[in-house]
Amino acid sequence: MGGAEVYCAICGGPVSVPFWEDGDEEEYTYDLTVVQEDRLDLEWLKDVRVIGEDPASTGLSRIWVSGVASHDEHGYFYLEEGDPVMELFGEESLRTYAYKGHHSFALPYHQTCRTLLSKYLNVGSDDTENDGSDGIDNDMFFQVLRQLADTSEYAQALKLDYGSVSKNQEQYWCVSRGDEHFVHSPLDIPRLERYLVRIPWMEHERPMHYALPRGQYDASDPISTLPMELRWSILLHLDMPSLMYLFQTCRALYATQRSSSWWRRKLLADMPWLFEVSSIEAVVTEEWARVYKDMWLASRYTPSAHKITGLANRRRIWEEILPQIAGPYEKLQKESARTDLPDILKGASSTGLRRLISPEPEVNSSFRYYFAQSIAGLRDAHIEFHVHLDQEQFIRGLHFAEGPQRSEQSAPTQDAFDFPTTVESVQVPANDYLTGIIVTSREIPEGEERSRKIVGLEFLLGSSTSQQVGSTDGDRRLIHVSKDHFAVGIETFSSSEGGLSRLSLLQQPALLSRGIDRFSSQGSTLDHVNLEAAKYLWRKQIPPPGVQISEHHSGYWSYAMEKDLSPMEPLIFGTTDAELADITAISIDVLFGGIEVRYGSRPSRSIGPRNLAMKTLAIDGQGGERVVALKYVVTYIPMGIRIVTNYGRQLVVGQTSRRQEELMQYPHQDPDTRQFTHLVGMYGYWSSRDTPKSRLEAVGCLFAAELGGQHQGATEMPELASGQSPLWEPSAPSGVREVGPILGDFSVKESLGINSRTLEVLDHCPTVSWIDCSRPLLEVRVTLCHSFEERQVPLSAITFKYADGAKEEVNIGPEIHPQSPIDTQGDGNDWCWCTLSGRKTKDELSVHPHYKQHVWELRDKRLQSVRVFLSPIDEEVGRGSRLAGIQFIAEDGSESPKWSHWNFSSDDGYVIESIAFTDERIGLKLFMGETRRSVTYEDTIVYALQAMERLV
Repeated sequence: MGGAEVYCAICGGPVSVPFWEDGDEEEYTYDLTVVQEDRLDLEWLKDVRVIGEDPASTGLSRIWVSGVASHDEHGYFYLEEGDPVMELFGEESLRTYAYKGHHSFALPYHQTCRTLLSKYLNVGSDDTENDGSDGIDNDMFFQVLRQLADTSEYAQALKLDYGSVSKNQEQYWCVSRGDEHFVHSPLDIPRLERYLVRIPWMEHERPMHYALPRGQYDASDPISTLPMELRWSILLHLDMPSLMYLFQTCRALYATQRSSSWWRRKLLADMPWLFEVSSIEAVVTEEWARVYKDMWLASRYTPSAHKITGLANRRRIWEEILPQIAGPYEKLQKESARTDLPDILKGASSTGLRRLISPEPEVNSSFRYYFAQSIAGLRDAHIEFHVHLDQEQFIRGLHFAEGPQRSEQSAPTQDAFDFPTTVESVQVPANDYLTGIIVTSREIPEGEERSRKIVGLEFLLGSSTSQQVGSTDGDRRLIHVSKDHFAVGIETFSSSEGGLSRLSLLQQPALLSRGIDRFSSQGSTLDHVNLEAAKYLWRKQIPPPGVQISEHHSGYWSYAMEKDLSPMEPLIFGTTDAELADITAISIDVLFGGIEVRYGSRPSRSIGPRNLAMKTLAIDGQGGERVVALKYVVTYIPMGIRIVTNYGRQLVVGQTSRRQEELMQYPHQDPDTRQFTHLVGMYGYWSSRDTPKSRLEAVGCLFAAELGGQHQGATEMPELASGQSPLWEPSAPSGVREVGPILGDFSVKESLGINSRTLEVLDHCPTVSWIDCSRPLLEVRVTLCHSFEERQVPLSAITFKYADGAKEEVNIGPEIHPQSPIDTQGDGNDWCWCTLSGRKTKDELSVHPHYKQHVWELRDKRLQSVRVFLSPIDEEVGRGSRLAGIQFIAEDGSESPKWSHWNFSSDDGYVIESIAFTDERIGLKLFMGETRRSVTYEDTIVYALQAMERLV
């Protein structure tokens, strides 16, 4: 749909200077006699602020307001250097109107419009524009705006009736002749200022050409008997057409229109948006009627020679929009005035409001429950919670039971929900105290959509056994008091429609709890929880205590990833040296479907939805080999993972630093303790987990400062080859060297629309491996993936199973582990990313699955040679030859199948080369690179090979 603009949450107008060209049709331009040609009179549109909420904030107020923000597209605003909000989120831009997603919900507004709102509310100082004290409470202001939010995916403004400006709020602001007043400042109005200065001198300028027909005298008219003050009061509430009619029909009222002071009162009553008048002394006699008429004409929206565009915009905003914001705001003001903050919450902080369910109700109410009026009152406080469960046993409500304490709002009852509930009670023992709550939730399919619902609450106590309501089977969210703090209450977001949606604990510093016996054992709970884990939702299990958690890395495709609702999956390699020493292998699915760690005497551990094509690095844990570094390549999503051991060996999946910048995470020195941390695991988040289109959206690392047991393995970072050279995987061989030509080396010019580029295939191969072809073999396994290029063999993996020694297997590429298909293409084969590629062969996709493994049995024989089929590149577009197929020949002359691309025929003009294996020439070097299907996940295949010989 291209780009799109968003609009001011208050006035509904553009948040940057609109664009139009002189050559455009007049209908779609602004009149340059109304708008300055240099457009300096529109600069106020760029004075924009963004207001938002930081749910993770530990303050009781979570609202922030940015400095000046510059509008980009799709609702993004760039902040100025040094803006505190930039430091808060670590980003230089903010997304607005994104009700869903990982962004803090935020809204843009003109600073001028906010000032106008403060005048409407009659708050702030007399010089609000200059001193910044507009008197608007940011918490109440944001709460009102949030209630008015448009929760649709492509929202551009609030769900307000913006009146006449709505027709201009298209994908891009609609510039139209006659609507110039929409883009003129409602406060900085030079023409109005010049007019107001003239008011005291108007009676000296010229007679007022303004007279009304005199009404007929009627002695029986009862109005003539009314006091003049009462007549004035009646007329003040009439609109102009009614007023004109009465003046013409009733002589008793006609005299009123001759009173200048009455017209001044009428102007102030009918035009509250003309607030400058209240400060002008009424020094004229007959001219307020003229002022009324002039201002009435000047503020009309319709085209007119009398129109003052800025004033017309002010009147529009004041009459059409501000009442919709001011009404809810003033209601909140009254409610707040009735509620005093109790002593127990003064100076309190929050653990951060965490979102628990989806979709979140559009209208939420905030509830704060505190356990006593004062901290001293906690000694004898009866702490009891009521948990509401619906008929399907989903948890829909949590509140503090009624007792001597009270909440800031009335606690929900069973009748407060739009569905029937039952209530379970949880009581905290008199000698114990609440330290945290673990929320268990699950994703529930609902038609084509999925929702997240709460299925369990575990109440953590200082010394007693925790108390559970509902299930523990699901994704886990830890909400816990901070270190050296104790809980004094809870805060919830809840609605009658959706129930409990957010939760936090309210807390005070532990120093304030001294002398209260029930807190004496609270510290022991920290031995059983990992406070760092509170920043994420975790799939099935929360990382254990002592494990440090890095920040996650996600790409720009993950803009819709909602941090609070995206369960991270932790993979613990080991938290003791005995566990790390037991590791025998680490495997990663080459299409990023899963990660697995295998052990010698323990069950394997894995994360991710699908372990289909697993590329493996053997680990000599008993010999002291340890994983010491994880490197990520993150572009639109995580696209590369590199695992490095202290032996200088590595496992590479996807892209590497040769093509993209790598993010490195490895054991580092703690600046406080000066201790070195140990890499003990990693974590990830997969979107659409139970579909074939599942994507790894985020990755991170797990560390530990100390390991249990005597550590035997070195953990220093090894020296690796430069990122500009191909990476040897798992490590560079010793005692051998390359010899002879590289078969499959080519370059080719490719068209990119009107441009072109040259592909050098070896530059496209960031990793190389070698395989020993001199030893006797039991079998050779070759895995082919779907073809993507004519006359290019899609050789995904080669496995040699040797006959000597321990029957060792050596894999170049992934081993395939067939699984039950999640989704088929109507032919029994799994869906694969090739379906989305323009480089595919439909016939091939319908015949066999994405990976097809071939086995050639040798029964303890050596290889004699490998036959290589090459497809020459046309000299007009490149050089060299593609690797089209390979075939092994055994020492007894038997031949393997020809492994090649789809529709391969040996009679199709291929050049055939051969590499013979001898006592000196003992192996092959394989050049590995990604396929080029232009899909989310690419396979890695063998593009070229070269002979390897012993060093003499």
